[in-house]
Amino acid sequence: MRDGPLQIAFSTNGSGPRMAALVRNRVQNALSGHEGEAITKVGILRNKLKERAVGVGGAVGKERMQWMTGVCNAWKMEDLARLDGAAMEKLLDEGWEKGRYVPAAKDLGIRQKKNLACLGPAVPQLVTAFVLGVITATTVLLTFRPRYLIHGI
Repeated sequence: MRDGPLQIAFSTNGSGPRMAALVRNRVQNALSGHEGEAITKVGILRNKLKERAVGVGGAVGKERMQWMTGVCNAWKMEDLARLDGAAMEKLLDEGWEKGRYVPAAKDLGIRQKKNLACLGPAVPQLVTAFVLGVITATTVLLTFRPRYLIHGI
């Protein structure tokens, strides 16, 4: 399974290839679909941080790792995937430079877009139920409307 830089392999060493496929499908369905893009953006952010906090290992390396871990734990995958260059610079300015603080995505103007993908596998059922509801309501209105008009209602 691949999503940009994210690669996950499933194997049963030949004991049950179908079981490996079932597990893969479960894992894939559990993911948001933003993981690959988020990982790419986090990699870019990490490189930008290394340019600001130069050094290998030691205290600075530990601080960088803790701050990046804080960002990854605090932010939603979708918000990490939306990071652009300006947002990364603002995150570094407002967070790293001001006391190694991790600002919320919404404080930087990165907001989660509302869409039906957040409902996951329920979307087809919801759409079907909505369409059937509209058809039923329209049928009822068209069926009884002439009767109401005759009685002056």
